[in-house]
Amino acid sequence: MTTPSEHSEDSPAKKVRAFLGRYFRNQELRDDEDMFAKKIINSVAAMDLVLFIEKQFAVKLGPADLKLDNFRTIAAIVAMIERKTQSSHAA
Repeated sequence: MTTPSEHSEDSPAKKVRAFLGRYFRNQELRDDEDMFAKKIINSVAAMDLVLFIEKQFAVKLGPADLKLDNFRTIAAIVAMIERKTQSSHAA
């Protein structure tokens, strides 16, 4: 189920999907599909993704954030971004 904010142009899901589009052209990818299992993302792409997230969402990802489970799916990535942005606003 999607929420109206997921459809806005500036939603984290849209931004992440647009960034990842260069790695999965011509493939449909659901928000809950494991990108590593489908071999869409490799270690180099994962590092690009980390840099993209830090720059695009103005968050700092530390060692505790760099768990594979945080990057397996678009939904997991968005959840991590939301946690990080909420914690940075609370600080």
